[in-house]
Amino acid sequence: MIEQKRKCLLLLSRIPYPPVGGDKLKSYHLIGILNKHYDLNVVIITDEKADNAAANAFLKEHTSGYKIFSFPKHRFYINALAGVLGKEPLQVAYYYFREVQKYIDGLLPHTDFIIANLIRTVKYIADSDKPRFLDIVDSIAINYKNAIDKVSSVFWKSIYKVETPRISAIEERSIRTFNATFFVNRQESEHWSHVGKVRWIPNGVNPKLYNYQQTNPKYRNAIVFFGKMDYQPNIDAVTWYLKHVHSLVNQDITFYIVGVHPAPAVKKLAEKNRNVVVTGFIEDPYEIINSARAVIAPMQTGAGIQNKILESMALGKVVVATSLAAKPIVGAEDGVHLLVADEPARFAAYLNALCKDDNPYQPVADNARTLMQEYTWDRYERSLVQLIEEELVKK
Repeated sequence: MIEQKRKCLLLLSRIPYPPVGGDKLKSYHLIGILNKHYDLNVVIITDEKADNAAANAFLKEHTSGYKIFSFPKHRFYINALAGVLGKEPLQVAYYYFREVQKYIDGLLPHTDFIIANLIRTVKYIADSDKPRFLDIVDSIAINYKNAIDKVSSVFWKSIYKVETPRISAIEERSIRTFNATFFVNRQESEHWSHVGKVRWIPNGVNPKLYNYQQTNPKYRNAIVFFGKMDYQPNIDAVTWYLKHVHSLVNQDITFYIVGVHPAPAVKKLAEKNRNVVVTGFIEDPYEIINSARAVIAPMQTGAGIQNKILESMALGKVVVATSLAAKPIVGAEDGVHLLVADEPARFAAYLNALCKDDNPYQPVADNARTLMQEYTWDRYERSLVQLIEEELVKK
């Protein structure tokens, strides 16, 4: 007799396919893992268009059922305005719709447990008596608190000031009342460990990158930033680099900003600097990364763990990172697995050394590749399923 799988309901705020950007990559793997072990139903609340044939084919193949609620932008903005006038965090108010609540309420009697992805989906299951798990990914409260004085956007600075106490309160309440919460950043999980049951489960790296060999001599004399370019922490990182470091780097070196949806502010600033290329979407970004002299991660704001760093290290590239970007990578040591620099002059000095044919940092690249073999999606799967089963057995 075949054992019937438990029914899992997963709530997302982004369509997970194609897996472009850290959040979608994480959800892409999460769906594959949950579908393997459970009878998976997925609900997505998004401002993206829902008519992507490839995305729907992926969801149809990897779930027992799914529903995409795709609303026009103005409805999200109305929600955000209500959040500003009320006491809810914008992250939560923006994604809350009564018709979605009604649909989810109809699913709950046929659900064994629920996973809310990101804090923005928790309101839908705040009152449920089903076992609940929060895939918080990273702590927005910590991110906002640290970013208030560093964010380059005046608009986001004002948002962070309003949002920080609100988001902190809902994160604390959710971690306290949910069965368990899992983080990608160990320091953040330790920060919240006194509130409720938390678990550090770092993201994995695509194993194909360990043996990736594609290169292009066009990109040999280059350094690269890799990440989704409408994400504010990535904008802040590139802004800091272009304003404070780029002029100190050998001007024969080209700086490539590789990532989807480059923000106007990034394009405008890039135009003011020599030897800067904003690529936008590229089918295979790893060709540029694998060909370049180095990858940079000059993060000034943000939380969680940077997938772009893990992937670059898996390719065997030397990553020059600020301490904020490097700290979440457990096991990584400065000068051994990557190079850490917070001052512009030191950051530039590393890049100038790396861009010489006789650069002394090849052992760092080799060590980085070796360390990344511990960051696997198989490991993520084992840790996640163990955590879920620990809680379900109590019921």
